Amino acid sequence: MKASYAALVVGPVLLTAHLGCCSDEPFNRTCAESCQNALSPILFADFSHNRTYEEQHCKSNLSLASTYLCIDLNCGVSTRAVALQRMNSSCRTQYNASLPEFSHLANYTSEEISLFARVHRRDALGPQQPWREPVLPAPEYFHVWLQTLVRPERMTLFFFVFAVF
Repeated sequence: MKASYAALVVGPVLLTAHLGCCSDEPFNRTCAESCQNALSPILFADFSHNRTYEEQHCKSNLSLASTYLCIDLNCGVSTRAVALQRMNSSCRTQYNASLPEFSHLANYTSEEISLFARVHRRDALGPQQPWREPVLPAPEYFHVWLQTLVRPERMTLFFFVFAVF
């Protein structure tokens, strides 16, 4: 009986601690990563084709504009600010490249954004079709990535709660 009582007291405390350490408010990491993953296979015309996709994400203005806009449209301003700060830090460390401000690359009107191509899950992407303008993931493609990244987080929480109790 004492073990059950301890689990009832300690379990919620541990669960709260686990949730607190993993929350990164107001930053929604899953949303930002969904944009980055949805756009990762796309090759842009303003970047050398013999370089890596990771380097393109730091050095291609079209890739950066696409990522900036996706995060802005889907994740909100607070997530955008933190995501761009983290991307900038990563690009500086890996490629010695500082990213331009959001306003320099993604200063498009709503009308201009509505005309950008939307990339779908089954689209053929790669060196044969480099994009010459920013692109955005289609809503259903973005949500596939979002759900893919959310599920492991939910499962981790489920297994944590199950292990505690």
